[in-house]
Amino acid sequence: MQERWETWPKIQHLCGLANVTVSKDQLERWRLKGLLPKVNQVGRGRGAGSETRYPIGTANQAIAIIHLLSVKEKLSFVGWQLWMRGCNVDERYWKPEIDNAIFQLKRMPAYVRLMETRYLTDEKTLYDQIPFRIFQHSPFAKGVAKLSPDMQALSFSLLGEVAKGNFTSFASLPSDDPKINMDTISKFIGLPIQPIVAGIFPKIDFEVDFELQLSAISNALRDLRANPSITIEKLTPEVRIEFLAILAVAENLQMSLSAFRKSPIGRFANSIAKDQKIQAFAIVLWSAFREMGTIQSNDEIMELAKISNSNSAN
Repeated sequence: MQERWETWPKIQHLCGLANVTVSKDQLERWRLKGLLPKVNQVGRGRGAGSETRYPIGTANQAIAIIHLLSVKEKLSFVGWQLWMRGCNVDERYWKPEIDNAIFQLKRMPAYVRLMETRYLTDEKTLYDQIPFRIFQHSPFAKGVAKLSPDMQALSFSLLGEVAKGNFTSFASLPSDDPKINMDTISKFIGLPIQPIVAGIFPKIDFEVDFELQLSAISNALRDLRANPSITIEKLTPEVRIEFLAILAVAENLQMSLSAFRKSPIGRFANSIAKDQKIQAFAIVLWSAFREMGTIQSNDEIMELAKISNSNSAN
C-alpha cells in the first residue's frame, strides 16, 4: 500500500538530495508558524515509544521554505508563495489577500456604473475625463500615448465594458466601425505594426483570439459577481499550480525573446509576477476565466510549461 506520510529519515534523505539541511526543531517552528501542515504522533507499541508521521510533501515544502527564505526573509512572502505553489499553509498567509480581491472584483461593476453616471455631462463621459498619467506606469503606457483623446476614451470604455461583464465583441463598442475599434485597441495594448506579435503570434490570429479572450474575461467577471461565495472553492492546488506554470512560461519567453519581453503580454506577466496583491486578483480571475473554455486544458498547459522549462534549462 502506498504510504500516506513521510518519516523523519525520509525527510532527511530528500533534503540531502536537494543539498539543504533541516532539523526537527526547525520543522516544528515552521509548523507552529503555519508554514507546514500538522503532523501525527503514532505509538509504536508498548514500550517502543512513538513515531512522528509527516504529511506527504513535507520534505519538498521544507526545501521550498529554505529556498524562499533565501530570496526574502519574510514569512508573509514565504507563506503566500507556498500557497501559490499548491502547498498547505495557514490561511493567514493567503485568505486576507484573496478576500480583498474577491470583494473588489465583486463591487467593480457597480463602481464603474456609479462613476459613469457621476461624471457624465452633455459633452463628456467618464472615459473622456480619465487623465493619461493614471496609465504612465502601467503596461498600457506606450499604447495610450499613441492615441488621440477620442481613441483613448474609446479604449477606456472597452475596459469599462469588460469590468462590468458586458463586453462581447469590438462591434459592441461606441464606434460604428469594428475595424476602427480593433485598430484602436491594438494601439492601446501596444501591439506592434509588425505582422508577428511578441515574436511568436501572427497578428491576425492574435487579434481574433484577443477579442475572444476579452469576452471570456468579461464573462468570468460577471460570474464572479454572481457567485462570489464559491470562488475560494475554485482556488484548488491544481488551479494555483497551473497559474504559476503560465507565469513560468512567460518568464522563460521573456528571457529568450526580447520581442516577447517588450510585448503587452510580457509586460502584463511581469507586472503580475512582481506584485503579490496583483497575483491575488489574477488568481481569483483565473479560477473563473479558465472555466470559460477558451484556453487549453490543464494537461496541455502543464506540458507546455514542462517543455518551456526544459528549453530554458538548455
